[in-house]
Amino acid sequence: LTTADSIKQALLIYQKHLKEKFAGMAQKGVEAADSLLRHALYSHASHIHIEPALMGTLVRYRINGMLHEAMRLPEEAGTFIVEKIKSLAKLFPVASTAQDGRFKFEHGGETMSVSVSTVPLAQGEKILLRLSREHRGQKGFTLESLGFHGEPLERLHEGLGRRSRLLLVCGPEASGKTTL
Repeated sequence: LTTADSIKQALLIYQKHLKEKFAGMAQKGVEAADSLLRHALYSHASHIHIEPALMGTLVRYRINGMLHEAMRLPEEAGTFIVEKIKSLAKLFPVASTAQDGRFKFEHGGETMSVSVSTVPLAQGEKILLRLSREHRGQKGFTLESLGFHGEPLERLHEGLGRRSRLLLVCGPEASGKTTL
């Protein structure tokens, strides 16, 4: 039990701690980009937005479809992270047009695939990272384990048994469309 003000105060202290940690990493040359990716995964983020702001670099995470401000970093820390991410994705360090790339990294025994999109701005560069887990060696799912039961399951089996058929699987990004 606590008040909204005390939660806000604790979040501000946490953001300040992260800001100091990432600033120190950039100055020491430590893998700040890797730490940022791990922190985003720990926060269950599907996307990371990195963009220049008035006083430094703004980092936001997309969690459950909602964009949340994760931290504000000093400009030099943001620049270091952007350079490292572009290097991992094999993108040009300086470009006047949008770029797309990808890379993979290991975290907690899982392989993560990261798609990188960059857009040059007047004040710097905006970067979007899309995070997705790779499921190696997974045998797949049953329709029952995906939530099909009773009449919908019977109708699906009946439809799949027809000679001509079309199965349309749709949904928002990262909703599990490719699971089937």
